Amino acid sequence: MHKTRQEGFSIFRMKTWMSLGDLGIFLLITLPVFFLVRWLLRNKNLSKRASLIWSAAVGILAYPVIVYGLIMGYFTYKDRLPNRAFDRSEWLADPTKRYEMQQDLLAGKKLEGKTKTEVCAMIGLPDNQQDTSKNSWRYTTGMSSAGFGVQIHSLHLKFANGRFLQAEIFKFLD
Repeated sequence: MHKTRQEGFSIFRMKTWMSLGDLGIFLLITLPVFFLVRWLLRNKNLSKRASLIWSAAVGILAYPVIVYGLIMGYFTYKDRLPNRAFDRSEWLADPTKRYEMQQDLLAGKKLEGKTKTEVCAMIGLPDNQQDTSKNSWRYTTGMSSAGFGVQIHSLHLKFANGRFLQAEIFKFLD
């Protein structure tokens, strides 16, 4: 008869839920919070044990909040739209990068007071029609990244009495 030996509990054979890299990041974020809370609680009438428990609890609970904030901050920074000066030749040559110039086009008031013909000569025909007699024009100005998706940019121009009236920038998240 063959006997099998019962294995005892061993931390080295246990499957881990956190790699050493994850543990390092966890400690890098949690320890400063832990010591900050301990420092803040130093003048309170708490026992040393209570101070340690509060510091550890706040440090552990602050970890996901801080990580979430860092991730969202990264995507906010990463997805900032570049703003370039309006250049007519670049605008007409590359419609996929127009969104980079639309802020300058509007902020610089380059379209104010212009007739439909002048606007057409400056930024080309609108996407939604070849008939420029209508008072609402739409230009697709490209796509950019938006977190885990894509952002589609569009510029809408409105005219009154044959002259430019106002513009709106639309961003559609996909």
